[in-house]
Amino acid sequence: MISALLTAIVTSPVPSLSIKVDGEGYLRFTRGTNVLYARSAVLVSSPKGLVAADGSVLAPRVYAPAGTSSLSCTLDGEISAQVGATSQSIGRIVLAVFSDKPSFVSFDSMLSTLSKASLRNPGEGLAGVIRPERVAGRAVVKSPIKPKTSNTAGNAFYTPAAEVSVRADSLVEGENISLESIADISGDPSLVKTLKGIDLGRAPYFGTPRFITVASIRANIAAAQVDIRTVQISVPGGAKVARKSQSVSIESINQTVSDAFKKKFGIDVDLELRTRQFAVPAPIGEASVEASNLQIRDNQLAVTVDIVVNKKLSTTLNLMYGTGNIPQVKLGDEVKLKMISSAATVVVKGKAQGTAYLGQKVTVKTDTGALQTGILLANNTVEVRL
Repeated sequence: MISALLTAIVTSPVPSLSIKVDGEGYLRFTRGTNVLYARSAVLVSSPKGLVAADGSVLAPRVYAPAGTSSLSCTLDGEISAQVGATSQSIGRIVLAVFSDKPSFVSFDSMLSTLSKASLRNPGEGLAGVIRPERVAGRAVVKSPIKPKTSNTAGNAFYTPAAEVSVRADSLVEGENISLESIADISGDPSLVKTLKGIDLGRAPYFGTPRFITVASIRANIAAAQVDIRTVQISVPGGAKVARKSQSVSIESINQTVSDAFKKKFGIDVDLELRTRQFAVPAPIGEASVEASNLQIRDNQLAVTVDIVVNKKLSTTLNLMYGTGNIPQVKLGDEVKLKMISSAATVVVKGKAQGTAYLGQKVTVKTDTGALQTGILLANNTVEVRL
């Protein structure tokens, strides 16, 4: 994440944030059924979320919690609220980018167009970054360059102070890509240090490489307030970056589901995976598999599988298994009714009053005529929790 914070400008007791887009993107707002756009805005906290001066609501909506004293925003659009001594993230700005120059019409203080836009996170490609609309004494990274004049045409040119050589293939571990992680950087030490920390946006999803272009590198360097004329950039054709990952085998997933089935229903069955047959990519780290929400319907098992890495949820899968012939009872079958309370467990005989498969509810009539509804387990046992 781009770490430099933009300072919120608060001119009244109501928290406000004055921002603009430095790039090709537009801020998005809604007013009624209209989608509107702006290059800059003063956002003010309201019950409807953050709104512009004309009442247009920032999209997607971001709400400042009660007690917010000030608002701030990072270059990549993450908005934070200061509540007492605590700063908390409350949402993120999404920018609209148009593939061609749209035909805008004025809509009060906003812009409206029929052209379709694609959505980008600030800091991605040429979408741009979020900057303060008015900040006195803004710090700019100064580059150690000196202009030189040619003897023929008299035009000024600049000698690059640093060189960025992007590698053909790069692997990153974290959720974001730094320039240092995909390129070799040399030159003036102070400029090299700045270039290494430049954030190029989110890392791609596992197994889906992201291609690197000179244009994207230039845009992010410029967004970091570095004079692009001081940097020589070389990117080989087809250069790409991928995210380091590990594979969670389908065998380990199936075993986890089988163990969970046995624990819940008390029997072993042959489960046949029907929805996928390949490994699951996950981040590098200590991975575990968890199965939950086991439900049987029409001789099929529906189950939720979570892939957890370093105690953090990575991926959730909704899988379906064929169960073959699993236990069932039919109307009139004799069953054992196991009634469990905090005081004791009582087992009596009864007869099923309907048809049910393992894990489904069924009503049982005891020899005394009492009716109890419980869950069918193995060995024709119906469990009732009192």
